[in-house]
Amino acid sequence: MRAANHRAPLAALAVIVASLGCGGSSAGPRETLKAYREALVAGDHQAAHELLSAKLRARYSEAELARLMEDRPREVKETAERLAAPPRSVAISAQLTLGLGDRIELVKEDGGWKIASNPVAFYDQSTPRSAILSFVRAFRLQRWEVMLQFVPGKYRPRMTVEKMRKQFERKPVAKLMTLIQANLAAPIAEKGDEARMAYGNAHEVVLIREDGRWKVQDLDATD
Repeated sequence: MRAANHRAPLAALAVIVASLGCGGSSAGPRETLKAYREALVAGDHQAAHELLSAKLRARYSEAELARLMEDRPREVKETAERLAAPPRSVAISAQLTLGLGDRIELVKEDGGWKIASNPVAFYDQSTPRSAILSFVRAFRLQRWEVMLQFVPGKYRPRMTVEKMRKQFERKPVAKLMTLIQANLAAPIAEKGDEARMAYGNAHEVVLIREDGRWKVQDLDATD
């Protein structure tokens, strides 16, 4: 995995609420998201679980959700903090778009709104874009052990948590990651098991797919 030296302004965290509460006595998307945030802040796993859609409740038991939330306290805290930020715009839709491209979707069930997005998919690698978003999130939270999951197999034997930390704490690499974060919405070209995202003036992130998961091969390809 290679990195280069570049400068970029710090990207502001954009939080856009794309939801509008419906009328009547049932809670709208906005109220559901508020209750979900309060449950995350309080560590109330039961309340958070009750706000999930039936499909997600079937996939994640309350006990499993509690364990996953307790295993990722920094990620849960970050999500709650971004949910607390004031919305920039509102549209008629049951979807919340958070910074770093994250989205929380809601569905209406039994007269109320429920969270329909995976509540614990903090580091998704199922698509090239989700892998880049997850890689940036892990970097921002200094989850060096998580970042190892994104190292391709041919580099993995030479990498450790400590080496990952030292590499990404270097100012030139940190500035490069800031530039990538500022361009997370850039188009991604996918061909077979390789994907490329051009960003900045003449830089590319290169990803490869291994065993169904996308990994970061190069942070700044020049070829």
